[in-house]
Amino acid sequence: MDNIGNTDASIRDDIVFNTLANGIVEGMFTDKQFVYIKDKTIEGNLIFYRIEEQLPSTLTRSFTALLNGFIIQSDGDSKSSYHNLLTHDEREYFFNTAIIYLQKEIDKTGYSEIYGWVHAFAHGGDYLSNVMSHDLFTEIDVINSLETIKHVIYSVEKPFG
Repeated sequence: MDNIGNTDASIRDDIVFNTLANGIVEGMFTDKQFVYIKDKTIEGNLIFYRIEEQLPSTLTRSFTALLNGFIIQSDGDSKSSYHNLLTHDEREYFFNTAIIYLQKEIDKTGYSEIYGWVHAFAHGGDYLSNVMSHDLFTEIDVINSLETIKHVIYSVEKPFG
């Protein structure tokens, strides 16, 4: 978890992120390990890590968006071993931060020669898609999500780079 935004793409993408993503999607973590990962992202509020800054801080936010998407996806998936492990308040944290993140993110970098793939908006979109697919996501939340998507579309001045 300490390396989720590592500036070395091979560490961040190939080791850290693949381990976390595969571990959650394939149910390879114990419930205790899943809770630890979930707690670290919430307690550190990693989705908003240095939100006013761009690279390299964006790396932590971008890959946290993907991680949070897998956490909420597994909570809502009846076939997942982590189904309904989140408390109501934790679930609401993920729902709310997915909506707010794309409104606050400022870094539109797609690929960086220094850091590799960043694409915070794409990962934020994945996160928002995963929360919108959760069976406990409300109609009001869907409306708020659509407002966020509208905000992103209207704020884009040029294609993402």
